[in-house]
Amino acid sequence: MLEDVCKKCGREARAHIVNPNVKSEHAIICLACGIEAGVYCEKHDVPHQGFDDGSTACLECIDEEVQLKLGRRTGIGRLIERSLPPEEFAILKKAARGAGHIWRCGWREALLRLVVSKAQRTREEFVVAVSNLIEDGTAEFLLS
Repeated sequence: MLEDVCKKCGREARAHIVNPNVKSEHAIICLACGIEAGVYCEKHDVPHQGFDDGSTACLECIDEEVQLKLGRRTGIGRLIERSLPPEEFAILKKAARGAGHIWRCGWREALLRLVVSKAQRTREEFVVAVSNLIEDGTAEFLLS
């Protein structure tokens, strides 16, 4: 049973958020502390999803941005393909195909979603995430 006290501030917690950045019994925090910690989306009124690298992002914000950029998926895919070494792009495309099966979309949309997710998780603009991917030159940049 969850306690009614925030593990961070000690105030009464009427809503509980599991802080994905904390792997202990101190993970339960109140809404105010969740917002302050950057693990709760005020726009969509939902907690962030935690990722394996310790970052978090709002899945609804990711979905929203993907929908806004969907018409550019082919151009973005081509830019990334031309900019990465062929072996790195092949790894990325294979991962995007696999993710596309899970997300029920084509590989270009899945690739777009991977870039948007990276941007959201690192709190960067989309163009910065694309630029950083190209500069890094590895599939691992998006897949880690």
